[in-house]
Amino acid sequence: AACETPHAALHFCGHAAYDAARPLQSCLFLAGESRLTARDLLDRDLSAYSLVSLAACETGIAGEVALTADYVGLVSAFLRAGVAAVLSTLWTVESFTTSLLIVEFYHHLQTGQPPAAALHAAQTWLREAKAADLHTWAVTAQNHLQAAGRPEANLFASRARVFANQLPDSCPYAHPYYWAAFTLSGHTFRTDALNQTSAG
Repeated sequence: AACETPHAALHFCGHAAYDAARPLQSCLFLAGESRLTARDLLDRDLSAYSLVSLAACETGIAGEVALTADYVGLVSAFLRAGVAAVLSTLWTVESFTTSLLIVEFYHHLQTGQPPAAALHAAQTWLREAKAADLHTWAVTAQNHLQAAGRPEANLFASRARVFANQLPDSCPYAHPYYWAAFTLSGHTFRTDALNQTSAG
């Protein structure tokens, strides 16, 4: 559901599932046993949102149904609810590389780039990132998370060790598996609104 005072962006990080037999039951898993299904979204007005980022697996898949049967997946349901653009995934994605790509994506958005350009830049960066640079990135993230008392620091510490043991000029995430799952759907986008408010 929409917040009482919606932000320009809604970021979901968690688990999702696509139901091939019943696409409208495709869902985002919320706290406890709660789920937000594609059907739930059809009656919502989310037009205040410029961007919904679904950092979860299989959020971009839609059902193989006739074109007369509209809104058969999470992305199309969000778009029908009025969201301008939806970032989603086409297959199961690794959580760490998702973190890398999403952080870069938001970085480029904050510089004023439109979402399509920001996503392309983030994908290019992840594809071409050298192990030495990723090691520096992971160590920096680890230090920030440790200072904040966040348990995720351990994940970045372990990845930093992995990168340290790789050839410095190698590109660990060059394979499309790591970066090509992310896709952007939608139309107009209010970059100025994103720069003025924080993600929900």
